[in-house]
Amino acid sequence: MHKAVLVAVAVALLAIGGCGGAALLAEALGLIKVADLVLELKDRVTPDEEETLTVLLDGYVVRTDAPNRAGALELAKLPTGQFLVSLVSADRRSGWHGVVDIGGSGQREEVNPFSGPVISGTVVRTTETAGQVPVANAVVVAFQNGADRLAAGQGPVGIGGLSTEGHMVAMTNDRGEYTLGPAAFGEWLVAAVMAGHFADAETATVRAGADVRGVKLTLQPDVAARVGTVAGTIVSNSSGSPLTGALGRADLGSAVSATVPAATRARVEAKTGLSLPAGAWFRWHFLATKSGAAGDYVLSVPSGPSRAWAYRFGYAGAYRDVAPSAGALVNVDFRLSTR
Repeated sequence: MHKAVLVAVAVALLAIGGCGGAALLAEALGLIKVADLVLELKDRVTPDEEETLTVLLDGYVVRTDAPNRAGALELAKLPTGQFLVSLVSADRRSGWHGVVDIGGSGQREEVNPFSGPVISGTVVRTTETAGQVPVANAVVVAFQNGADRLAAGQGPVGIGGLSTEGHMVAMTNDRGEYTLGPAAFGEWLVAAVMAGHFADAETATVRAGADVRGVKLTLQPDVAARVGTVAGTIVSNSSGSPLTGALGRADLGSAVSATVPAATRARVEAKTGLSLPAGAWFRWHFLATKSGAAGDYVLSVPSGPSRAWAYRFGYAGAYRDVAPSAGALVNVDFRLSTR
């Protein structure tokens, strides 16, 4: 899915089977394909010419120093593929979202910024011993008119792949908090999905002048799910220093069909007055996380093939095709070189 420059990378792949045996395989990483993107701003995002802006790809922060000025904003060597590109102000109340298929030479996209409220809240998961705990780096998506689309038989709604429906994406911080915006006025269905868990969803009605806060999403374990783990470190190839906040992502060979519990369905039906289907409400084509202070990352994925890749702006990213079985761990250590 990605164009690239040359970079020296290496990986140690450790497959741990259910029988407890281990085998060490040293294999080279593939190189992420990259392309340049120019965002043509038709107006300033905010009145403050000095305010910096944030650029996100599917909720992952790529840059935080983008200048807020009229004209062209050039983004060099982004990973190629289809992403929701967002350009937003610090408070998320001004900006733009657009699905972009990154990959063209000198590609240009027209940006028409708008202002609107934000949707914010937390993501937690239930555990047997600690009760509810925050979920860091969870991918949270808000679907415009998502409940209506489900009631009309247009679901499951999803992100990644060829999705072009209206949506916003964010990732939670270390406290499980997220902020989505700017949001267009109207009805939104906010959801979070985590491999090995049922999805959760909540409605949000966005009106002029009023943020929607406290939208809590609770992920409950699905004991029947077949889940593996991809984990390792993301470091600088030249210095060996950990790359904090780098993207660790898995593009799934088969999209995840995320099912909501009956209680979630009943709650959303009561709030919307709609008759909603049982079973899968969402389809996820990717799952993602971010590296910690030591460059470490852990990502739960459905068992089966997927493409694990790491990226950070200013570095040449890399990927590895993996296929963890249920209960297995695949260790992939990424060493990224500067461009």
